[in-house]
Amino acid sequence: WTGVPDQLTATERAEAGASCRRAEMEGAGGDHSAELGAADVAIAERRGSWSTVVLAGDGGFAALCITDDSAGYFTNNMIGSVGTPSGYVAPGARDVTATDLGSGTMSAGDLSLAAGIVGSAVDGIVYSSRSHGEVVATIANGRFALWFPGDELSDVSSTDGIEVEVTYRSGGTGTVVVAL
Repeated sequence: WTGVPDQLTATERAEAGASCRRAEMEGAGGDHSAELGAADVAIAERRGSWSTVVLAGDGGFAALCITDDSAGYFTNNMIGSVGTPSGYVAPGARDVTATDLGSGTMSAGDLSLAAGIVGSAVDGIVYSSRSHGEVVATIANGRFALWFPGDELSDVSSTDGIEVEVTYRSGGTGTVVVAL
């Protein structure tokens, strides 16, 4: 694992996106098949041997997949989510809105994550983890994602959220609370 992500190559991105789509279709059943079929790969990143994919669609729809690549993309042992936030409203230019926030467990261990939607003026997000130092979010196509090993975010309430440092395209910065 590393706090700063690497982007997947175009071939890896396509393969990881297709695998995440299949995994979410199998896991979520037919409930989201139309949205998953129409969603584009917004984020495809690697942190060490782990990969994260965010598929994004209309109206705030998203699917998130995180897994250890050693067994192949999202074949087993993954953490994910799929759906559209209740009461979705498109973000303002400087907004950061979480669609996923907390922690999950798989056989490889616990991980904490934050993912969601960003406004067009947001250029960077960094979370200061007590255990891992600075964790840099991937931001692409109006989405963000960051995660790290451990259950540090397990007790985060949906209303309290977490503080992140945001960098804006204008060059300014600010501290923002990201909550569900």
